[in-house]
Amino acid sequence: MRLRLRFFAAVREALGGPGRELDVATPPASIGELLDLLDRERSHAVLRDPRLRIAVNGHLLGAEEALALHEGDEVAILPPVTGG
Repeated sequence: MRLRLRFFAAVREALGGPGRELDVATPPASIGELLDLLDRERSHAVLRDPRLRIAVNGHLLGAEEALALHEGDEVAILPPVTGG
């Protein structure tokens, strides 16, 4: 299964770009599993921030909400937003 990942702000900087394609044999069933997949190459502290938000196809998920991913889904990883 292929997923389209999009990274924003500090996540984009830490992972070196605006996104990537991710091929997985078994889709991650939780946000934690997804972040573990991304963190395999080297440790990224930004991926361990409990305030990260995940959106699938534009739908923002709750922290404990299960992932139900399908071929071609777009997964956005958003760091905490600050304002001023």
